Amino acid sequence: MKMKIITSAVTTTLFLASREFAVAIEGDEPERIVIGPDYKSDPAWFDCSDCDKGERIDLFMPIANTTFNCEPEDFPELLPECSVNCGQIYGTPGTRNITVYIPSGFDDSNAAALQIGIEDTDFFYNYDAYKSEGANFTTDDGYEMNITSYYPNVMDNLVGAEDEERSLPMFVYVAVGLAGPGSVAAVGDVNCGDNPGTERSIELVTVSDAYAEFLAFEVLPYVANHPDIKAKYPNFRFTDDPLGRVVSGQSNGGAAAFKTVFLRPDLFGTAIGFSAAIAEAGYNLTSDDEYPLSNADFWVPPPDGQGLIAAEPLRDGRFYLMAGENDIGTENGCISGNPTASAPTKYNNFAVANNETAIALAKKGYEVRFVYGLDACHTDQKWNAAEEPNAMLWAWSAWKDQLESDNTTSVGTVESDDEGDDRTSLATDDGSSIAGESTTTDSGSVVTAAADTIGAIVAGIGAIIASVALL
Repeated sequence: MKMKIITSAVTTTLFLASREFAVAIEGDEPERIVIGPDYKSDPAWFDCSDCDKGERIDLFMPIANTTFNCEPEDFPELLPECSVNCGQIYGTPGTRNITVYIPSGFDDSNAAALQIGIEDTDFFYNYDAYKSEGANFTTDDGYEMNITSYYPNVMDNLVGAEDEERSLPMFVYVAVGLAGPGSVAAVGDVNCGDNPGTERSIELVTVSDAYAEFLAFEVLPYVANHPDIKAKYPNFRFTDDPLGRVVSGQSNGGAAAFKTVFLRPDLFGTAIGFSAAIAEAGYNLTSDDEYPLSNADFWVPPPDGQGLIAAEPLRDGRFYLMAGENDIGTENGCISGNPTASAPTKYNNFAVANNETAIALAKKGYEVRFVYGLDACHTDQKWNAAEEPNAMLWAWSAWKDQLESDNTTSVGTVESDDEGDDRTSLATDDGSSIAGESTTTDSGSVVTAAADTIGAIVAGIGAIIASVALL
C-alpha cells in the first residue's frame, strides 16, 4: 500500500506494510510498519498479580551546579520569570525529579543496562494536575490506563518472560524529568512549561550534544552513586556499552532521544521517538544561529537545510520512529482529538519529518524502523497503548542478541574514544557529595513510571492548542 502525504513544503511517499508481514526492506529503505486504524491495548500494560514486582526509587537531583542550572547568564533565552528553579512548581523546589525502576531479580554483580525515559517522571508527580485539566486516560478499546504504573507493569510482565518473542532482557529504567515544570504547566499568562524561553525547549529542542552529555556524565553518575541505590545494591553501576543504553521520548522528548543517539552514539545506542519533533521549531534558541531549521536541519537537504544525517559520517546507532496520520502539521492534525493550530513554519509536518528522517538514516546505513499510525493524532494514547511495548522489544533486541551470543548475563564495557569523552570519573565513589532528597517505595504499594504522552494530554487544553504548534 502506498500513501501520499503532501504539504506545501514537502512531498513524501510512505510505503507501508501490515504488522503481520513486517520485514526489513532491501536496500536503502527503512523497515516500515503501519498500525491502526483499530487499536487494542497491549496486555503488557496490565498488572501481573502473580509476578514478582520490582522496586521504585524516587530521587531528587539538585538543579544548581549542573549543566542545566537555570542561570540567566548561562541561558539568556530563559524567561526571567522562569529562571527561579527553572519555573519548577512540581516536586521539591530546586530539584529535578528522577525515578528509577529496578526489576525483581536484578543482580548488581552485573553492570546494569538501562533505558532513559525523557520526561517520564511527569506522571509520578503531575498526574493529579493532568486529571484536574480533564484528561481522559481511557483508551479507545475501553481500558482505563493506570498511567502511574505504565513501565513497572511492562517490565514486570516482559523482563525475562517465558515467551521468547515477548521477552525483554534485564535492564533498569531511569525516568528523567525536566528541571522545569514541563508541558502540564504550559497554560496561563506565565508559561514556564513549554514555548520559547522555557527550560523544556532549552533542554530538548536545542541542537547540540549537551543534553546527551548531561544524561551520561551527570544524571547517570548521580543515580549510580546515590546512597539509596547503594544501600540496596552496593555494587550498582551502569554498563558503558552503548548497545545496552536505550533512550526514549515523545514529541520534543522524542527528538531529544534521536539527537542523543545520533550525536553521541558512543554514549547511547538506540533511540525511540514517538511523534518525534524532528521538525522546524520556533523557540528562538541560541543554536538557531548555527541551525536555522532547528531539528529539521537533520533531514532537510540543501539549499533549505543542512541535511546533517546525510552529511555526517556513518556511526553506530539504531532508531525507532513513529508518527500519526494526523500528527502535528498534517492536513487534519490533532492532539487528543482536538485540531491543532496550523503549522507556523515550513518544515513542521511531523509525519513528513519522521518519515524523511527514517529515509535519511536508512540511506546512510543505520538500522531504523518507522511505524505509521492510521487515524492517529500527535502522541496519540491509543497507538501508544498498542505499540509502545513492541517499540521496547525492538529497541532491546540487539542487546538481547548480544547477551545471548556472549552466552552470559554479565555485561562488558567498551573503551571510550581518546578525545577526552570518558568522563565516568564524575561517578564518584562518595555518594554523599551528590545525594539529594530521595524516597524509596515498593512497586506493590506505590505504582510507578508512566509513558510520557505530554503533548497528547496537555495540548487537549484549548489554550495550549491555540498557542503551541510544536510540542
